[in-house]
Amino acid sequence: MLSVTYGVAFETGTPPMEDLVLVAHAVGASLGVHAEARHRFGRALVMDRQPVPTGPELPAVFMTGDGTPSGTTDEEP
Repeated sequence: MLSVTYGVAFETGTPPMEDLVLVAHAVGASLGVHAEARHRFGRALVMDRQPVPTGPELPAVFMTGDGTPSGTTDEEP
């Protein structure tokens, strides 16, 4: 495990205009992880515009996992 300590200093009385973003990233032969944590310095969270779905509406069975889709069975071949 690697542990690193950083010190960050800013001018008194004026919060930074940008977020402080901490990133953890690791890649291995059979795995990969990536994480980000943001510190906003008291500023309000601004939500990005959410994507709008395109394409056909899926049957409820795909969303809930209830039942078996038409034309299939639970039996193994």
